[in-house]
Amino acid sequence: MEEKIRAIDTSFYDFFKKASELFYVPTLQRPYSWDTNEVGRLWSDIIENKEQYYIGSIVMAAASGSVGREQIIDGQQRLTTLSLLIIVLRDYITGKESGDFLEIEEDLLYLLYKPRHKLNGQARLSFSSKNSQLIYEALLTGIKGNELEAYGTETQKRFKKNYDFLLTKITEYSPECKANEIQKLMEKIKSLNIIFIKCADRSTAYRLFESINATGISLASTDLIKNSIFETLDGTEYLEKTENGWSEMAKQFNEDASVLKTYIRHHWISSVGYTSHASLFDDFEKKYKSSEDVKKYTNLLYLSAEIYQALRTAEIDSLPDLPKRRFDKNEIRETLEFLSYLGVDQIYSVLLYSYKKNPDGFLSDLTRFVAFQFLYKFIPGSPSVPEKKYFSDYCSGKKTKTQVISGLMSLCRDQEKAFKANLLEKTKYIEGKSGHIQFILEKYLYYKGEPEKFSKPTIEHIIAQDLSAGMIKSLGGDRKLAVKLIHQLGNLTILERRKNSGEEFSNLPFKDKVPSYKKDLFIGNQDIVKYSFDSEPAAAINKRGGDLASIIYKIFLNALKTGKWERETP
Repeated sequence: MEEKIRAIDTSFYDFFKKASELFYVPTLQRPYSWDTNEVGRLWSDIIENKEQYYIGSIVMAAASGSVGREQIIDGQQRLTTLSLLIIVLRDYITGKESGDFLEIEEDLLYLLYKPRHKLNGQARLSFSSKNSQLIYEALLTGIKGNELEAYGTETQKRFKKNYDFLLTKITEYSPECKANEIQKLMEKIKSLNIIFIKCADRSTAYRLFESINATGISLASTDLIKNSIFETLDGTEYLEKTENGWSEMAKQFNEDASVLKTYIRHHWISSVGYTSHASLFDDFEKKYKSSEDVKKYTNLLYLSAEIYQALRTAEIDSLPDLPKRRFDKNEIRETLEFLSYLGVDQIYSVLLYSYKKNPDGFLSDLTRFVAFQFLYKFIPGSPSVPEKKYFSDYCSGKKTKTQVISGLMSLCRDQEKAFKANLLEKTKYIEGKSGHIQFILEKYLYYKGEPEKFSKPTIEHIIAQDLSAGMIKSLGGDRKLAVKLIHQLGNLTILERRKNSGEEFSNLPFKDKVPSYKKDLFIGNQDIVKYSFDSEPAAAINKRGGDLASIIYKIFLNALKTGKWERETP
């Protein structure tokens, strides 16, 4: 049976014999990030401890091909810093004519370069990051002083700063550069104890890294796919374009790794079929093997990123093929904004597929799927069920839209009781964070009768937020409970902002609001006076909340079925 993982307890010097002669830091790794505090701790560990001091493990994936480089999966910060230290040591003793330094110089060159009898001058360590590679090569070849000013990225500045820091430390350690002192330091470096863990393939190495490195940054499927793409396209004319494309795609999501990770999985579901975050990388490697396949995949991935982000942020001006009618575009924007308040992710894969498949029919699909997602948020059930059984099957063509809607209806039908209980318990007004409440209340008012749409809607508290002592007493006598009660759904409605402003209306006692409610254009607001908000405000809030929840359930279930927001039948 093939040995997947091999761990070796070894010295730093012997590590260069037992690892391959060449290795590199792959694209998926974060840039060199150690500052002088971390470099200083490593220096202190070397100086203050005896030989064979343990500095941790280095995880590497086996090289592919006869001249490949092993990938450093964990330990690159330490290995890069030690390589810098060796370069600094080399530079510090450069020009010394004493024969006492010959052995030290041989050891330094052995640690920096592939043994010269095989390939003269090839650095053992290299970086996929162009910025890291350029500054490392500059330091390795002995460039100093003003010539280094051209290397000005944050990562390159960190290399230079740590180089100068280590030079200062070595100068303090041996001010006169005595051979015996440098030799002692060199022996401590060579004898540093590490556990070298060599994995047969990248997948094994990545999984091992995530399991043992609790303090490290998790290597998400996004990182693995990115690295695999760049490796596959390495040496082709597509590599630079693909690297730039990935960078632009990351900017679409404001460099938010979590959203990018979700997008790549949702794009897969929308174009290939269901996969989990854990399985995504394996599925990718099985499906896309050749450079041509990878090129096609990245082109599709990059082209869909702007659409996906527009759907998540409701920035519909970035959606080029929307229906021309302004009413439809506004409805799409409002529905996407409502969706963003719900805090659910699963639906975006099917929305991406639906928009790309039929932009003209997108509003109907959006209405159906968002209505479902809202209902399902308050109905007991696993969030993975609709994604696995319906969304992904629709995207991959395994189920028709009719079959999918029927399946989603089956998850929501006959669930009014559970929906009402959860909606009323979990839906509370919070200033500045209640766009979802505004949306559902508007749908309720339009359903009861739509003489006009709101131009500037705002949420109105029927019992005013500025509670009087008498109202607190009417609501049970406990101020905290009273405040909690008035923010419930049953005490909320929608008015035009111009009507619900200042002292004119919003803070009036209920009895003074009654004439205005009776004359309101919306039947749903006229109905408020039917409840006993004046005499039994707590009971009125609870009763109206239950009534609203029942009607809202009916409205959204019907929208899931028809793709439209319909009015109540007289």
